[in-house]
Amino acid sequence: MYVNEDLKVRTVNLDTGVLSPKDSILVVNAGVVNRVTSQQIFDSHLKSFVKATGSATTSLGLVVGSTGYKRIAFNTELFDENNDYNTSSYEFVAPKDGIYSVYVQYESSSLLAATSVGVAIFTDRSGTVAIEAEEVYTNVAFATFFVSPPTRKTQTLVKLNAGDKVFFGASSSLIVTSIGGVKSFFTIAQIK
Repeated sequence: MYVNEDLKVRTVNLDTGVLSPKDSILVVNAGVVNRVTSQQIFDSHLKSFVKATGSATTSLGLVVGSTGYKRIAFNTELFDENNDYNTSSYEFVAPKDGIYSVYVQYESSSLLAATSVGVAIFTDRSGTVAIEAEEVYTNVAFATFFVSPPTRKTQTLVKLNAGDKVFFGASSSLIVTSIGGVKSFFTIAQIK
């Protein structure tokens, strides 16, 4: 039935098994009237905000495919508004479709190095892993004096679907098993 004028609803069929009649709202979307709970409306506006860092020495995990990057084990959440980051798998899992701002930085803890060092932001979309952003250049250091900066950082915007994953990797032309901890961190903020 189509109504091209004002509509007054006198009776609403209540399915108490699905929605509580006290906690529901009628909404119009493209001309269709639906019932939703106020909790559904509240939850639809929740956005993800995460910041995590490593410990004093952050370990690097397995190599990511054929990229040469090793997964960074960020294991300490500074905040995670909706519990979207897993400190065991070191992955952020998008709770819903949206656009996310992602930033990562890490500081090399090498004492003597002349090596190519990099950091990358990865996505895993249903098993398809891709590098979204990276920064790589030669790191030159002697003792505690760095000729080039010891910090690598990159950021990007990514469009994610619910269930897509974001994780981070570090690379070096030397065998590296750990990086500097507290100056190494990432942030993820859902912007849309």
